[in-house]
This record gives sequence, structure tokens and C-alpha cells, in this order.
Amino acid sequence: MGRASDPAHSSAQSAKETAVKIEEAINKSAHGVQISDKVAQSLSEIIEKARKVDGFVSEIALASKEQNQGISQVNSAVSQMDKVTQSNAASAEETAGAAEELNAQAALQMETVVELLNLVGITLTPATGFTENSNAKAATAKAYPPNGKASRAASGSKPGSRIASDRQAVATGVSGGFKDF
Repeated sequence: MGRASDPAHSSAQSAKETAVKIEEAINKSAHGVQISDKVAQSLSEIIEKARKVDGFVSEIALASKEQNQGISQVNSAVSQMDKVTQSNAASAEETAGAAEELNAQAALQMETVVELLNLVGITLTPATGFTENSNAKAATAKAYPPNGKASRAASGSKPGSRIASDRQAVATGVSGGFKDF
């Protein structure tokens, strides 16, 4: 019977080993399923985070584009301000030149007025204002002689009255404008 029991025994032994191997395979398969579920969950999280990162990158790209547009606008504004500043500087230069020219003309006019006043016998001095100049008075009398026919005919008045009226007009016209000279 030893021989017949050997195959049965070996068959039972093999069945046990097979059952153990099957049980191990089932346990390993269950463990594999758990690992696969964890991997799938991890991949889902990775995909979700990748989408978030993609969203952040898109937002950064949009913000960079807007920032670039803002910088372009600032550069344009600075360029325009530079042009206005250059224009203002040119205008200021022109104004300064015009003021200098006007000052020169005013000084020339003042010299002319002083010469005219001296011709009619009035001296203009900064400290005293207007005074009669006897030399200029004599020169004026010589230039406009009271008995000269030309001056009487031109004025149509008495001799000497034109000189007096000219002196009066110059004195009153100038004294209001150049009193503080």
C-alpha cells in the first residue's frame, strides 16, 4: 500500500501547496489592486495639480502680457513728457531771447527819450527826476527861434509858444511814465 498511498499523499500535498500558492496569489492580487488604486489616486492628484499649475502658468502669462502693455504705456507717456519738456525748453529759450531783445530795445528807447528831453531842455536824472537844463534850453531856443518865420508859419501861433507847448507836452507825458527812473 505504500505505493498507492504515495501518489495520494503526494497529490494531497500538491493540492495543499497549490491551495497555498493560490491563496498567496489572491493575497498578492488584492495587494496589487490596492497598490493600483493608490497609483491611480496619485496619478489623479498629479493630473489635478498639473492642471492647477497650467492655470497658474496661464495666469502668469496673462499678467506678464498686461504688465508688458502697462510698461509700453508708461514708456509712451515718458516719451511724450520728454517731447513736451523739450518743447517747453525751446519755448523758454525763445522767450528769454525775446525778453533780452525787448530789454535792449527798451534801453535804446530810454536813451532816445533822454536825448529828446535834453534837446527840449529837460534833464532826466535818477536822483532828482526832471530838471531844466540851461544849455539844452539855449539849444532848443536856437533850434526854434521865437522870431523864426518857419516856426510861426508851421505852428500858426505866436513866437515861442510852440517851444513852450512842446516842453510842457514832453514834461507831462514823460513825468508820468519815467518818474521812478
